[in-house]
Amino acid sequence: MNIITSIFIWLCVINFAGAQTWSQTGSGSQGWNKVGTSADGSKLVAVVAGGSIYTSTNSGSTWVPTSAPSEYWYSGASSADGNHLVAVVGAGIYYGAIYVSTNAGLTWDTNDSPTDAYTSVAISADGTKIFAAAAGDYGSFIYVSTNAGINWAATSAPFAPWFSIAVSADGGKLLAAAIYAGVYFSVDSGATWEEADLPNDMWYAVASSADGSKLAVAADTGPLYISTNSGTTWTPTDAPNSEWMCLAMPADGSKIFASSANSIYVSTDFGGSWSGAKVPNKYWLSIASSADGGKLYAAYGGGPIYTSYSPQSPLVSLVASNNRLSVNWTIPSTNFVLQQNSDLSKPNWLTATVTNKTDFGALQSQALLMPSNSNCFFRLAIPAP
Repeated sequence: MNIITSIFIWLCVINFAGAQTWSQTGSGSQGWNKVGTSADGSKLVAVVAGGSIYTSTNSGSTWVPTSAPSEYWYSGASSADGNHLVAVVGAGIYYGAIYVSTNAGLTWDTNDSPTDAYTSVAISADGTKIFAAAAGDYGSFIYVSTNAGINWAATSAPFAPWFSIAVSADGGKLLAAAIYAGVYFSVDSGATWEEADLPNDMWYAVASSADGSKLAVAADTGPLYISTNSGTTWTPTDAPNSEWMCLAMPADGSKIFASSANSIYVSTDFGGSWSGAKVPNKYWLSIASSADGGKLYAAYGGGPIYTSYSPQSPLVSLVASNNRLSVNWTIPSTNFVLQQNSDLSKPNWLTATVTNKTDFGALQSQALLMPSNSNCFFRLAIPAP
């Protein structure tokens, strides 16, 4: 057997911030509070403060209301495949509940979740682990379900006014922020927590990479800090002064997307430098990213949900096992296909006959290459229209 594999990306590498353009989705203008996305950015969930929960299966072109009741929905999130959804009724208005859907929003169930004033919710890539943060009147708890929302328990997180929570893809690492009560992280699914070495501030927004090693946290009107070791140490960034509302990252944590009270900011070097997006001057409450960072969605109350699309070069890895070679890449927001060619001197690229699958838990697309007695070259490409 002689397999020679060479992965080429038939995709021009672009300057993300410079090429970033935003447009309205078909959501219409409502009191949008939060928006969440599947790994590939095609399936969306968005909650309305004083309305319903909406979903989209075509990257925001059209939206439909789900069967969820009309409530003061405060936050929502989606699993990697878009089938497991979670939303919470929230802080300051009602003492609410945690609603979970395991069929992409067709039906919803609270499953006797604790009654509390919820502010934020996060879900693992496979949808089995869900974490909900609450603020209460003077403080509250962070709750966890390890069976897709059937049962709930309070974690050991301190009693505090929790406002934001983020989770790694496997549900093992957590980051949570409480207003003037500190930032805490956990590396064991919330069984134990450690306070981050950060100044006392009105911590408001958090984000995590898929593996939980890269983290970001922002204060309401203050600094934006990053960590590259799951929260052990922190470094301030040169992010502009703004009233930060929400943070998001792609799976690899290479970028940070931040929504604020007046704009949306992007860092393509994990906080080293920042640029503002060309969006209306609005109170951007939420921002969400596909796994590869190619599709972004941002929402503000009273207006439409906006989107930005920028094709990304796939992060490709090769894994050899049992005389076979698996080609793995982050679940893309672009419709790549694997192509093969036995002679690079000829433009004879054909769609590869391989076994393809998507591992939503690992946020990876995978292609299994079969053994061959001749040279064969492979590439990921955008198919011609």
